[in-house]
Amino acid sequence: MVEYLGPDFLGPVYPEICSKICSYSNSKYSAIRQASVYGIGMIAQHGGAAFSTVKDVCLVSLKHAIEFQMDATTKEKKSKQTQYYHAKDNAVAALGKILKYQSNSPDVASLVPFWMQCLPLSHDMEEAKIQNEFLAESMLRASNVILGDNAERLE
Repeated sequence: MVEYLGPDFLGPVYPEICSKICSYSNSKYSAIRQASVYGIGMIAQHGGAAFSTVKDVCLVSLKHAIEFQMDATTKEKKSKQTQYYHAKDNAVAALGKILKYQSNSPDVASLVPFWMQCLPLSHDMEEAKIQNEFLAESMLRASNVILGDNAERLE
């Protein structure tokens, strides 16, 4: 809905839909968490100016998803670990989409160091390629935003 209909069509229910999507970013089920953070990325990519009304809940939700700890059950099964890491990679990619598509937001520059600490993506190769291309484009366009004013993030 947020990808294809967008805030103009959804009107006053848009923030409610976005909030509902964000509410699943903390699910104990990796597949649900992954779907939620993918949705947050779509909110950032297709939300335009309306993103500012849901930005805070999206950012908090992504932080929870990125920092979500692997439980003992997940550690026991390789397939569950793979799902866990795909959800985490998608959360980092959603953060990258906020940086890319909502770059006019005043606090975006403060998100760059956190995003960079989460790179490289290691399981979702499709998202890894997209994020690596965005990183390269950003370096060419404004390296000081990526590296910091004194190149403190060069390493």
